[in-house]
Amino acid sequence: MTVAALESRTLASQSAIAGRRDLSAFMRQLCARTGADAYVLLDATPGVGPYDPPILASNWTYDAIQSTGVDTIRHIGESSVSVYVGTEPHGWHPLALAVLLGREEIANLVEFGHEEIVALRLHIAGKRYHLLLSSARTGALDCTAIFIEHMRCGYALAQFAGLISPDGDSPLSERERECLSWVSQGKTTEEIAVILDVSSNTINSYIAHAIHKLAASNRAMAVASAIRRNLI
Repeated sequence: MTVAALESRTLASQSAIAGRRDLSAFMRQLCARTGADAYVLLDATPGVGPYDPPILASNWTYDAIQSTGVDTIRHIGESSVSVYVGTEPHGWHPLALAVLLGREEIANLVEFGHEEIVALRLHIAGKRYHLLLSSARTGALDCTAIFIEHMRCGYALAQFAGLISPDGDSPLSERERECLSWVSQGKTTEEIAVILDVSSNTINSYIAHAIHKLAASNRAMAVASAIRRNLI
């Protein structure tokens, strides 16, 4: 898919993600935009807390999680079927995951209505997340929409983790901070444009203003300056 095709799609505006309630609301909206019936989002960062890994947001029932097991969810998230941002996702029936899962694990997924599954990975400033989207009907998941939402989910998690937040003492606007934060994570102008739902020219303008305000000569120097000053 071309960047132009991505930019031509209309994306709903994204509200601030300040806590788990906001994150769950975002995930419900993501499901509505992608045709998913269910989602489960894990923080897979090693040593994050008493739960390994914790479930940050999910609409799976308690029985579904208990029967399927967090280890199964994590196994899928860490497998070759799970894709990174910028890679086209693919829907999988649980039976197609037989090389990864046992018969009981596959049966549990099917029993609880996960007929088609897309597995996504997100790495945000040293933290690792796994997101599984699923549908009770094969072919219902819109992988083109998921490709876009994967990027937006990274933005939501960056907000949730406190990596993007307003700062009244900052010489940068919130948008300029956001753009530099994404640049620091290796995102291209085109990818940031999709995440923020604006044109590539607008992103370049934000970054140019940030470079000027920080008295830097290029993007790398602006990012380094912003990190030193705790602006991103």
